Amino acid sequence: MNTPKVVELIQPSVPTSPHLRAYKFSMLDQLSPSVYVPVILFYPNQFPVTAENMLEISRKLKNSLARTLAQYYPFAGRVEDKVTIDCNDEGVEFSEAGISHKLADILKQPQSEMLGMFLPDDLAWKKSENGAVLAIRLSFFTCGGFAVAVFPPQLIAASVFPPDSQSIVPEVDLIEENVVPTRFIFSPTKIAALKAKIISNSPAIRPPTRVEAVTALIHKYASRAMKTTSYAGILKPSVLAQTVKHATQNDTPSTKQHNRQHTEEGEMKLDRLVGQMREGLVQLCNFAKNMEGDQLLSVLSDVSRDSSHTGDAFKCTSWCGFPVYEVDFGWGKPAWASTLDYPGRNNIIMMDTKCGEGIEAWVTLDKQVMAILQCDEEFLEFASLNTEN
Repeated sequence: MNTPKVVELIQPSVPTSPHLRAYKFSMLDQLSPSVYVPVILFYPNQFPVTAENMLEISRKLKNSLARTLAQYYPFAGRVEDKVTIDCNDEGVEFSEAGISHKLADILKQPQSEMLGMFLPDDLAWKKSENGAVLAIRLSFFTCGGFAVAVFPPQLIAASVFPPDSQSIVPEVDLIEENVVPTRFIFSPTKIAALKAKIISNSPAIRPPTRVEAVTALIHKYASRAMKTTSYAGILKPSVLAQTVKHATQNDTPSTKQHNRQHTEEGEMKLDRLVGQMREGLVQLCNFAKNMEGDQLLSVLSDVSRDSSHTGDAFKCTSWCGFPVYEVDFGWGKPAWASTLDYPGRNNIIMMDTKCGEGIEAWVTLDKQVMAILQCDEEFLEFASLNTEN
């Protein structure tokens, strides 16, 4: 049971200058859905469980946030339209709640239904137009541990990709019915075995990254499950749309674009899927060198058309390499970092496990398709169902 407290508005410690009042969205921000993206960080107890210690944690977080907002002032503003944030210093929505569970209860067997209690006002994946840019909730467990849920926006400099004067992408409702989210864990040893299998089938291929290997695996076996549930057992061609990050060897992300691959009918081979992803990335990078707004819109339109007429569309986002396990507010690093299942069909969100070498994948599929995938012994040779952190 939650015991929510009154929402506070945390304003910048220093007022924002009038000439900085209007922050323009970049073209890429305009192309992205305007939704709250949840990130939840769980911290173990470091102090005796007392009201004074909880108040001190809250006070320090709010003071730190106010100082940070003085530098990152758009986060304290309000979304005015698809083009502009009004940097009016209205403040970040900061709420607190008491949770009648121990942190160990959550870490032992994480469930998406339980994770929802850490989020303010059911904001996860909801539209953010004309609302707060950033929302935060601090939740205290009975054991003294706490969780910090953040809905961070993704703002890219408008000087790099200037905005369009109009909202060029119609908003879509991300909530779909008859879908099931499942959290799969890929341990470092299983990923190593998966990479070895891919290389053994195609010795000439450059060893895949862990993200490439896991993406190919999920795509192959989810598509096979779809074939089982489809009329006459036919596997339709599919499109894989990825969030692509210019990365180092350790998958560390920086800027991002979108890459997509077509998969035709027939048995999918992991090495071929990896090759197709790489070919698509090369083509995208060559194209993006001189990409302008109209071309960006054209790419997005192509993806939408492909998913409507070519077959099933898979959307894959990787947060692997983001240093979420390094976020230390002064009470140590998180015991677990998570998101909340995305409510859209055929969606994959990947994050690092705590060791930094495994992958935690939140996969949302049609109920019938997920039921088949969860029992696929070939898939489960490398993937584990929701397990203890």
